[in-house]
Amino acid sequence: MQTKTATHTPGPWEVTRSESGRIYISGPEGDIGVLIHYEHAEADARLIAAAPALLAALEDAVRMLKARDKEYGELTTDIRRMETVIASAQ
Repeated sequence: MQTKTATHTPGPWEVTRSESGRIYISGPEGDIGVLIHYEHAEADARLIAAAPALLAALEDAVRMLKARDKEYGELTTDIRRMETVIASAQ
């Protein structure tokens, strides 16, 4: 699978909370999004902020597993699943 060039705001992203309770997700280029406080807003924001690093780690894992799969041939289904997830994020 050939990966596309990422078109998302480059990471790293971080989560901050304003005095009014709004939760901001920011990257090197400024604010990416704002969540008004609700029960899971901060946890959701942390997950969203981790997305660039998670994508990069998954891409690295696919490269490593493809190299291993050449020796063992048992990972094809898992690799395809990961490649589908990567493609959906690009």
